[in-house]
Amino acid sequence: MNELDKSKDQLLAELQQLRQEIEIIENKSNLLKYNGLISNTKDNISLINKNYLYFDVNETYLKVHNIKREDVVGKLVENIFGKEVFTNYIKGNVDKCLAGEIVKYQKWFDFPKNVRKYMDVAFYPFYGKDNSILGVMVSSHDITELKTKEELLTISELKQKSLIQNIPGMVYTSISNDLKEIVSGAEEICGYSIDELQTGKTEWINIIHQEDKEKQLLKVEKIFKKAQTIIATYRITTKNGELRWVEDRMTSCFYEVENHFRVDGIVFDITDRKKTELALKESEEYFRTLIENSSDVISILDDKGYITYESPSHKRVLGYNNLELLERNVFELVHPDDKERIFDQFVELIKMPNAIEHVNFRFLHKNGNWQYIEGTGRNLLSSDIVKGIVVNYRDVTDRKKIEQALKESEAMLRESNATKDKFFAIIAHDLKNPFNTMLGFSNLLIKNFDSQDVQEQKQYLAYLNHDIQNTYKLLENLLMWSRSQRGTIDFYPEKENLFLLSEETISLLKRSAVNKSIELINKIPEDIYLKVDKNMLSIILRNLTANAIKFTEKGGAIEIGCRHVETYGRTSLQANTFFEIYVKDNGIGISKKKQARLFKISEEVSTKGTEGEVGTGLGLILCKEFVEKHGGKIWLESEEGKGSEFIFTL
Repeated sequence: MNELDKSKDQLLAELQQLRQEIEIIENKSNLLKYNGLISNTKDNISLINKNYLYFDVNETYLKVHNIKREDVVGKLVENIFGKEVFTNYIKGNVDKCLAGEIVKYQKWFDFPKNVRKYMDVAFYPFYGKDNSILGVMVSSHDITELKTKEELLTISELKQKSLIQNIPGMVYTSISNDLKEIVSGAEEICGYSIDELQTGKTEWINIIHQEDKEKQLLKVEKIFKKAQTIIATYRITTKNGELRWVEDRMTSCFYEVENHFRVDGIVFDITDRKKTELALKESEEYFRTLIENSSDVISILDDKGYITYESPSHKRVLGYNNLELLERNVFELVHPDDKERIFDQFVELIKMPNAIEHVNFRFLHKNGNWQYIEGTGRNLLSSDIVKGIVVNYRDVTDRKKIEQALKESEAMLRESNATKDKFFAIIAHDLKNPFNTMLGFSNLLIKNFDSQDVQEQKQYLAYLNHDIQNTYKLLENLLMWSRSQRGTIDFYPEKENLFLLSEETISLLKRSAVNKSIELINKIPEDIYLKVDKNMLSIILRNLTANAIKFTEKGGAIEIGCRHVETYGRTSLQANTFFEIYVKDNGIGISKKKQARLFKISEEVSTKGTEGEVGTGLGLILCKEFVEKHGGKIWLESEEGKGSEFIFTL
């Protein structure tokens, strides 16, 4: 009998012995007997009930699958192997078994850590005492060695055929680390001829790279002690000095007749693949280092906005730990005021493959603060590798704060310059002109005093008195405004009667109103009390009423009143209400263009009254500052030719 036939017979004998061992459990038996088999057999044994739940497994099963018993027993098979494997390879066989059939097959299986094994699998129904089928016992046995031997025997049978000549590798047989026979491929792999390697002129072990030789010798020593299959990867130096990577697939078996181990193997040149792997590894390491040390944050979103990747810089920039944001929707973390705008950008970006969109928004830091974010998003949903929207952004909060501080500083500077310009303009013009007028009238009065009758003298004195009063009001406003700019005005809010304050205002301005035949009406109820600074509110009412007189024609009317309004968080002495106080006239009104400029110190909007009255616009600015001091707002509703209504809240 030749060596090939011996290998076949041995293979068949081992397979037959394996099948006989498995056939033992085909007889009906009670559950106790099955439990004994489960505990003692070296095969992978599992019991599955009619609901596809694991009833029990043996220790071999747990070791092979590297899993704990509590993680298997009582769990669905689908949850252990996944829906695809369960549906395609397990469920149908279990169903046949539950119907009384016995199912057997052999197949290659891919186990974790890239391990492939050829398994002999059998599904047996197991019975209870009443001969009813309780479930299914699945038995599997690793016959990779036998399968490999079988495949190598097939190769041996074909070694004389032309097919083996086309194998892209060196096929060999080795005994005790000596190459006994090389079938083909030697020169393509290492540059040495078959004759050089088989005669010992060149030993294979000596062309292995020095750094890999010791490791390979250990594997060779191991494979000559036990029948097994080993795949080794190492470097060799070819005949012309070139360094190559090879993969050596070795399978050993013991021949009792010849009393030695024999190794059949194939050596493949994997230099190109190894170079690619090394280059890819270096590239991955390079870009990983860049990403991990980048000050930018990188996220990948799916087409619904859920985060599928986050770079390590999330921790440094936004405070979130590694993987903490995975599967969260990014729009949950965008500031409410920015969400709609960013979502619209996202929707548009999805429509445009490979498009790039610039984004800026506020993102929720883990500490609860809103960080200003700026960056770009790119649509790579169509990429087979990325399959998402890549967002690359950075924290620009500090820059935004600086920009905001600069804007505020510029605004304050402009306001300060406008205030200064306004102050000098009032002194140079509005305060100077009244004095010129008064000096003129007083000179005329002194010069012509003896020639004037009493009536003329009274008329001149009335002019002087009128100008003095106006100048005094202007000076009073100017001083008050100057104090407000310096922050030296004391604010003492106390409970005051709004009706009485309005009456005082009407009394002070009654003469000016009478001169123009204007009616002043107090519509404020007598029982209205507010917590206010009396002096400030008096100045507000006096300035608004004086303005109304100025821009109302003779015979007109001016009304001072108030309305209750819901508080919306504001406070007052009236429960759940605050007040809108208004001064309304039926005068000439104010154009929309001027309305927008009325309360700005930097704008010159002084307008002559219906009888040529002049002003500086300072009174309204003072009113605005005092209203805001009380936490209120002031605004105007007016239409040219139909009068004006100034409204403020307290």
